[in-house]
Amino acid sequence: MHTHDTVFQLCWLRETAAGHLETDLGTAVPSPHLELALMGFLPKPGEDNAVPDGQSADLDTVSRALAAPELVQALPKWLIWRMQSFFGPLHNEEKVEAASRQLEILRAMCERIRHAAGQRPWIELHLPYFNRRDWNKRFELFDAMRFTLSSQGWLQSDTGSDPLSLRETAMRIAAGVFHPRTDEEIPMRFRYDAATLQQPWAAALASRWGIRNLPEDTEVASVTYRVQGNPAEVWRKAPRLHHGRHHQTWARVALQVQWILRRWAMALQFSNAEGRADVESSLQTMMFQALRPWAENERSELSYDVLNEFFMAQQFKRAANRLRIGIEELHAHLIRSGEPELAKAYRGQNPSVQSARVADRAFRGKTVRTMLVAEAAIVNALMRFSQDVREGQAPKDLREAVEMLGKSFDEYLPRVLRTKAGLPPYMATAIFMEATAAMQAAIGAAPTVTVQLETTQGQVFTNRGPMMQWEEDATNLAA
Repeated sequence: MHTHDTVFQLCWLRETAAGHLETDLGTAVPSPHLELALMGFLPKPGEDNAVPDGQSADLDTVSRALAAPELVQALPKWLIWRMQSFFGPLHNEEKVEAASRQLEILRAMCERIRHAAGQRPWIELHLPYFNRRDWNKRFELFDAMRFTLSSQGWLQSDTGSDPLSLRETAMRIAAGVFHPRTDEEIPMRFRYDAATLQQPWAAALASRWGIRNLPEDTEVASVTYRVQGNPAEVWRKAPRLHHGRHHQTWARVALQVQWILRRWAMALQFSNAEGRADVESSLQTMMFQALRPWAENERSELSYDVLNEFFMAQQFKRAANRLRIGIEELHAHLIRSGEPELAKAYRGQNPSVQSARVADRAFRGKTVRTMLVAEAAIVNALMRFSQDVREGQAPKDLREAVEMLGKSFDEYLPRVLRTKAGLPPYMATAIFMEATAAMQAAIGAAPTVTVQLETTQGQVFTNRGPMMQWEEDATNLAA
């Protein structure tokens, strides 16, 4: 059963003409106006509209006009133009009859959407991206679309890609940058519930988000992470390549991305028994954690020069002491957890030189260097995405920028977050959201980021307000 009280937050990108991208990035649409919104007959504040100020259409007017060509010609010119943009030419009876059938297809699809929404007062509605080929056969696609309620609580078509994926999320942001007049609230979120996050690694993530009251004896079952407002505004204000603040801004963004990668790497590695049991792999992850992000020095490069042997030997030697502290804390934690044999394996037969031996193996091996290269590649991919969407002249440029970003994350993120079970769903989206939050803090823009943690006991912990939490210490490797 459906009531007409539902408000849909419409997310739909479509190329309705060559080089022209129409955007609904979170447009609030009351249920009775859904058909009009999909046809583009409703004005959207903040955008250049074909709909004159103070005017709008209603579905009955459109339906009655499609009874005969002369009735169409009697409509206001702006409405005729919009109808022809959606239905095609309406200059003869055959075309008008075809448009009337197409309107019924649209109405039937909207009824399926309303039925799937049920009695919810508000819900996100995600339609697939329509490129030029899709737009040319849009009514065939409308007729075939069926809608399901996702586990994340929104409506999506069974023929479209996942709205929570990195590519879909980044495409909405790119479209928002491409249309700078829009002030819509673009939905952007991440939910982690693949497996429980154990202490103390869950607390390390929580402190990154400004949540410091997480009990020590609890496990985190899910992380829900939302960006509210218009995150495209953040990327729109990101400094260009040769801007005076470009390096300084991106150094701050890189620093936060590199720290959160380290914390997620630790949390994913140690929150399951199989990961903890792989001692050598876990020690390599701890070594990666011990190497502080090189972007801390804003005047220097944003990443480690892994080909400079003398430089890297110095960095591994310096990190060995932080690794020693981390091993001792891990040893104490495993003893408290009832895993003395595993604790002994991490500490080694000679605890006084264990960290130095691990650092030497990491220096001579490839694993940690690969992780450092991968984190640098992720930051570079974000920088390239920022530049490309700012310079994009057509929807094709945006699609290429998003695809380049997606390929980079597909290739390099698994090299940093090395889990035997594979990456949790939407982890790439999470890192992209972290970069957005970091850019927000670096340039002083909104939106607001809200993180909610739910423990296995059902307790809920939430941060409220901008994410301005910068890294303060790196000595605790469990963090």
